[in-house]
Amino acid sequence: MLRRIDIRGDDVDLVSALPSSVSSGAAPEVLESVRSIIADVRERGDEALLEYTQRFDGISLGSVAVSPDLAKAAWEATSQELQDALSFAADRIRGYHEAQVSDLEHAEWGADGISVSEIIRPVSRAGLYVPGGRGAYPSTVLMTAIPARVAGVQQIALCVPPDSDGSLPQATLAAAALCEIDEIYSVGGAQAIAAMAYGTESIKAVDVIVGPGNQYVSLAKGEVSGDVGIDSMAGPSELVVIADDSTPPEFIALDLMAQAEHGPNGTAVVISWSEDVLEAVNSALSLLVKDAARRSDIESNFASGGGSVLVRNWEQAVEVSNFIAPEHLELAVANPDRLLDSVNCAGAVFCGPWAPAVVGDYISGANHVLPTGRSARFASALRVDTFRKHIHVVRVERSGLERVAPYVAALTQAEGLFAHGEAVARRVEQ
Repeated sequence: MLRRIDIRGDDVDLVSALPSSVSSGAAPEVLESVRSIIADVRERGDEALLEYTQRFDGISLGSVAVSPDLAKAAWEATSQELQDALSFAADRIRGYHEAQVSDLEHAEWGADGISVSEIIRPVSRAGLYVPGGRGAYPSTVLMTAIPARVAGVQQIALCVPPDSDGSLPQATLAAAALCEIDEIYSVGGAQAIAAMAYGTESIKAVDVIVGPGNQYVSLAKGEVSGDVGIDSMAGPSELVVIADDSTPPEFIALDLMAQAEHGPNGTAVVISWSEDVLEAVNSALSLLVKDAARRSDIESNFASGGGSVLVRNWEQAVEVSNFIAPEHLELAVANPDRLLDSVNCAGAVFCGPWAPAVVGDYISGANHVLPTGRSARFASALRVDTFRKHIHVVRVERSGLERVAPYVAALTQAEGLFAHGEAVARRVEQ
């Protein structure tokens, strides 16, 4: 089921040996299409949005704006069971993200008559992108909206691709009502990203755009980055499991299948120093996949991004995982803390046999909008700070300026910025 990859040797090229969701680059025609859509939306606004919705979604809409009453009605029509689940997840997510709002706002450092502190301010307006098409994702509404609210964002706009009948998924609307999202728009793809970045007649431009999507959405976020802030270019789902014989192979197989059913081009890798463990996981997969509801998606993912990696020891297992820098990392071992100390590159880490990545997808409280495509080498999960700006505040007493004036003079002369030096020297001479 999973291709066996033996990298116990010292001269193995990890780039060529390991599966990865990182492509060699976007197809030129895809990137050109994204750029054309963005330019068109900037020029023609809502008219372009409606045309692209007709072209790509097969839906003719009179407006992309969705009435808040529809979200309220969706919540009221939602089963008590789903209401309870959404509320429970929202409480967990809110609790974790509120914990991220630390005492940094009150931190201050000072010496020699000069003090430095920070003020932290939320962006004014945030744009959320929640995928559609393959399914409804109310959990992504919670994961993107709640940290924005915790950060203090006053205006939140949500874009969701319409279903085949032109409506939005009821569960997604219900989650939007629970999060009290200000504006909802029935538009998806690169055109939605362009609309949130630059504004149209219906959609006011935002300061930050967050949320996962397909390659068109990810490329569009990359194109508009710099004009607006983005969280990351989240792509296909990724899971690496480091396993020993302490975790039932069926658990590992189920977790690999769970991430693989998200859709094509993902990564699903199990790493172990035990051939018996790898064989047992493969055997469990063979039995489970044949009865899976999304069998074709899972098998496609395994074919392109699956791997059963044999390593020398746990140290090499973590080294390989750090190289892959996966979105999700499971430490399905007897002593996960021993490995955790060496983990440097991962979006989220799940420790032990009772911590499947699926819990992080929904109700652990941690965010499920995570860096993919090896960007966990430098990027982090969506968090409160994604929606906040840190502004330095500097206070200087006269004695402090006199104390540092010689150093400023030396540095400004070395750089040839003489007006810089005069700005301090003239003050000290007064």
